[in-house]
Amino acid sequence: LRRNVDRLLCIFPFEEQFFKEHNVAATYIGHPLAGRVMPCLERGEFFRKHRIPSDRPVIAILPGSRTGEISRHLPPVLEAVNRLNGRRAVSFLLAAPAGFSQKFGNSFYTDRIGRAPIQVIEGETWDVVGHSDLALAASGTIATETALLGVPMITFYKVNHSSWLLGKLLVRVPFYTMVNLVAGRAVVPELMQSELTGERLAREAERLLDDESARGEMRLGLRQVATCLTTDGDPMERAADIVQELLQRKFTT
Repeated sequence: LRRNVDRLLCIFPFEEQFFKEHNVAATYIGHPLAGRVMPCLERGEFFRKHRIPSDRPVIAILPGSRTGEISRHLPPVLEAVNRLNGRRAVSFLLAAPAGFSQKFGNSFYTDRIGRAPIQVIEGETWDVVGHSDLALAASGTIATETALLGVPMITFYKVNHSSWLLGKLLVRVPFYTMVNLVAGRAVVPELMQSELTGERLAREAERLLDDESARGEMRLGLRQVATCLTTDGDPMERAADIVQELLQRKFTT
């Protein structure tokens, strides 16, 4: 990077400090999604559109966007859904990426979900998350989006065994979820690899649904994360300004 990059534009705040410590010219521009992530519909309108009962909690299910990760994550998520459904009235909404059914077929989710009480909503992820009381979210961009929407969440991720072992040898990080990495502390629960079980997911979900103070504390932490990811002005405009400045300097010297 030092050899080949004139300026590194960072979208997470800790990146700038890290690269500067290694003598790489870096500038934090803010996260491109900050200020953009928001529901399109009002809560009542969204509930009416999808016939969602308004008298019960809503849990968003966000198993990922790729078929492999979705297939790995759905079994423990379905177990958690069945455990929760047997104990309380909850609406479960699975947010499918836009165009997913067209690319992979309508049966992809139905074959895996079976009779579980889950409503699949495609192409309305920010509405699903923004109008939920709690999210079960794969660790990735969707967890960052959920944080920007201020919705309490439980994060998880699972890879194949060899990838996990290799990753443990090569990667040294205090957290796996970007939300916690940005915060520098455990704002949201992380259930990784063998910790991702239906029993653990259901237990964490019940704890948060029953404890308003815990959800409030998490929302406060998520607001702090959102603040860290937000800078003055549009990040892409700032990036364009920096690129223009570098090009002008390069071709006028």
